[in-house]
Amino acid sequence: MPRNKPWTDEENDKIISAYFQLSKLLKSEGANISNFIKSFIEKENFTRTKGAVERKFSNISAVLDEVNHEYISSFKPLPHYQSSMKKKVLEKLNQGTD
Repeated sequence: MPRNKPWTDEENDKIISAYFQLSKLLKSEGANISNFIKSFIEKENFTRTKGAVERKFSNISAVLDEVNHEYISSFKPLPHYQSSMKKKVLEKLNQGTD
């Protein structure tokens, strides 16, 4: 099976925003993670699978873990992420996550 193309900056921006949105929901009112991801994929017309989104969320957790920032515990840190994604996650942290 051929490998998927690397994630684009636009995809990374969307997935990072979704991660922080989900994190905020989980802290405030709770959320069904599976439904959240399904809704995100549909809303954004994402061509990535649910599994790909979950792995990318784990990549985001890895970046957050590296800088000792709280991450979504359902997405255990998974290293080997794009350096451009790490930069974008850190930029999002510096901007605030609201």
